Amino acid sequence: MKYILIIALICGMLGCGDEPTNTYVLINKTEYNIQISAFSHRGTAENPFVRKAELVVLEPLGKIEKERSFGEGGSSLTYFSEASIDSVRIIFDDKKLLVLECDLSNTQVCHSIFQAFEATITQENYDSAELIE
Repeated sequence: MKYILIIALICGMLGCGDEPTNTYVLINKTEYNIQISAFSHRGTAENPFVRKAELVVLEPLGKIEKERSFGEGGSSLTYFSEASIDSVRIIFDDKKLLVLECDLSNTQVCHSIFQAFEATITQENYDSAELIE
């Protein structure tokens, strides 16, 4: 019993069992309310399927932070509730729509929303969005 108590105490001090985490930050640098719908398209041409993440809402000049575990048994989630997001629909004040897509085999050429750790929605994104009719 004494050894179990000592091991438990050491684990408590050293953080045994704690999984390392990453913090993902999504920033709205515009003066518009935005809603982001994110999708993961997976499968094959014969058997395609799409998963939709939970809606992300950001106020003007707002940001969200998500802390996610990684490593063995960890999560591959970022800002979204689904992994492997490859397209997003960003709606600005219910007036403009921007659709972004990314080939996940080469995210370096994609918008920062598909890349890890920090993404920013900018005025340039708003300017390139299409009016919703």
